Amino acid sequence: MVKKLTLFLILAFSSVFGGVESDFFRACLNGDQAKVIELYEQVGKKLIYARDKDDNTCLHLACCSKKGGNKESLIAFLLSKEANVNATNRFKSTPLTIAICNTNYEAVELLVKRPDLNPNIQDLSSYSPLHYAVINRSPPLIKLLLSHPKINPNFGTESGASPLHFAAMYGYVEEAKALI
Repeated sequence: MVKKLTLFLILAFSSVFGGVESDFFRACLNGDQAKVIELYEQVGKKLIYARDKDDNTCLHLACCSKKGGNKESLIAFLLSKEANVNATNRFKSTPLTIAICNTNYEAVELLVKRPDLNPNIQDLSSYSPLHYAVINRSPPLIKLLLSHPKINPNFGTESGASPLHFAAMYGYVEEAKALI
């Protein structure tokens, strides 16, 4: 009887906590700040450090394109709870990389204000966030990234290609001007 009760409790609690993490991640992705705060108050800081199946943190998901809600205030909330701005997922992408790839200007703006941000972290393709800003043809994001004191605009890929090389290679004149 004790074994059955123990097994029941283990299964019940594992599904509850797994469900809470899934709900938290879904709320971050959808910009549902009220749900994020509610779940954070129930479970605590462990949700900030939790990872999904692709090793994304809540900050990675909040930096995705706007699916609804106020992502800017949600990201500010997560940052106030010490979400790791330099966390990498299984593709070695940071929340900044995700925000750049989704042209989420507000998220990038919040992230570059962080003194602990490393804006030069490369993903599995050895591209930095600045490479992606060039590829996405976004001079405003390029300028915003260049405002961070730790940014290295000459940081190259494994083959040595810098963001300026990418702009020249693709004929992106405005992006090249933003880099110079």
